[in-house]
Amino acid sequence: MSAQEVKRTGIPCPYPREWYLIAYPAKFNLINFTPFDGNGSPTQHLIYFKSHLGMISGNEALMVRSFVGTLRGPAFDWYRRLKPGSINNWDDMESSFLGSFFDDDDEVSIGTLFDEK
Repeated sequence: MSAQEVKRTGIPCPYPREWYLIAYPAKFNLINFTPFDGNGSPTQHLIYFKSHLGMISGNEALMVRSFVGTLRGPAFDWYRRLKPGSINNWDDMESSFLGSFFDDDDEVSIGTLFDEK
């Protein structure tokens, strides 16, 4: 896909359209695992995702593009509602994702309970 074709797609995209032009390495294949649908732990999903990146680890464009493919149902709907230009790096994606889903995997300690008073 050329830069002009990317600009003409008309599909809203939260990350830079130029990222579409970055090719995946030859033979790259993200391991197939259970997609995140808004239930369960978003933190656990991110950890699992990042542990399977292999040769694209550190390439923010490919990380973000691959991450989108691990979302289903309400989680994918969340992604579709992201504003164009709102994701400029992996940290933006991770922060937005974690801020949008309740993490039922958090440990609650006595200290945490006292802090909530």
